[in-house]
Amino acid sequence: MPESFFWIILLMAGCLILAAGIAIVKGFGLVKIGWLNISRMKELRSRAQNSQDPLERRALELVLQHCAVIKRKWILDENDLRVGEGTLRLLENIAGVYHAGSHFPLSEVRLGKVLDAFLELKDRIHALSGLKGVSRLTQFRLRHVFFLSRAWRKKESLRRSPVGQAVGRYKLWFKGLNFLFRYMDLSFWIVKMAGYVLNEIAFKVLMIRWYLMVGDLAAGAYSDRELEPDLPVDEILGDLDSVPEPEPEKDLSEGVKSIVEAHRKSLLFSADSTNLNRLKDTCLQLTEDIARHHHPESERPLQEARLFDLMAAVAKLAEKTADIGSKPVLNRLMDIRVSRLLQAKNAVDVLKDNEILAWLRKYHLHKVVRFSTLIYKVVRKKHPGILVKEFGFILAKEGLKRWVCLHLMEKIVVEVNAVYRTKHLHGFTKSPSSLPVRPDL
Repeated sequence: MPESFFWIILLMAGCLILAAGIAIVKGFGLVKIGWLNISRMKELRSRAQNSQDPLERRALELVLQHCAVIKRKWILDENDLRVGEGTLRLLENIAGVYHAGSHFPLSEVRLGKVLDAFLELKDRIHALSGLKGVSRLTQFRLRHVFFLSRAWRKKESLRRSPVGQAVGRYKLWFKGLNFLFRYMDLSFWIVKMAGYVLNEIAFKVLMIRWYLMVGDLAAGAYSDRELEPDLPVDEILGDLDSVPEPEPEKDLSEGVKSIVEAHRKSLLFSADSTNLNRLKDTCLQLTEDIARHHHPESERPLQEARLFDLMAAVAKLAEKTADIGSKPVLNRLMDIRVSRLLQAKNAVDVLKDNEILAWLRKYHLHKVVRFSTLIYKVVRKKHPGILVKEFGFILAKEGLKRWVCLHLMEKIVVEVNAVYRTKHLHGFTKSPSSLPVRPDL
């Protein structure tokens, strides 16, 4: 029996070496990203150790800790696979280091820094997607990765159950059966779950790379603690006259259009002041509704997206978000912190007035912005010391925030619809093979 076990082990080792060789050849890009991850983590660790700024040191340590938790796990938990929540948690931790005294540290960043980070993120994702083998090995759907996580959880649950523990105690008395049991268990996971394991590895490598990119960019953006200039009210209000009405995307199915219109009206006619949490919840629900529209048979429609399609969509969204800075009114706000732009003193009271809400429903958003601009200009000259002067600017700023949210929503709809609608490669604006690979990937 020992001799047969020897040949079994030798056969398994040969299969593993062959599988590893094929994976390396076909997925050279992912292997390279894996080495880049190790190199980047060493670089960040060295920066943290040599930094004279304790805040920078702590921020970099948080990035490394976040990635280390993912790296040391063979099979990721479902919570680890929720990249959106993990990204938000990392950003909040980094922002909290640099702006510990703020009630909402995530918003304590200059608008220009945010848009620059999005542009840099787009370039880095493009470079990642252009590496050899990345496109081929990221065509799986997210549900495949979640399936492996759930299967592994059930296996571990069975092992810790009374039956599993009893088998574990008895098999200690039979070394041959114990070895056979382990061989059968391992061979099952290798043979039956090989594809899922490869998907898991690809997802983990790219997820670590994502956290390293986001963490590095976030540390640079939030480290800026210089005083911001005065808000150029008159110039902003002057530019608001040219704000166009965000037009809904026309190249959508009727079902998707109805979903988008419902969310659009909910955001536009809300009596509450617009904030980041509301925007996040609205976009997440919008994404889920569109995914469910295209995959009504799925229990988890959000997991029907292919990883490569998501990478392409995130790159395009990052580029379109950064393009907002080219608008004249927003170009004047590059040095202003997001927290200041989100402030809406008395805005809730103003918006909850029934007449104001009726007015918002009657007129388009760009007309609301222009009319509130006119109110401010007239009142500023005749009554510079009264609170009525603030009404126009409050309404104008709230209108501008909603315009930005609607603008982003329309861009998100296009990319989300493309991700969940198509069964083929989503693609980039350029062929991935023609994209340059940056050294600072």
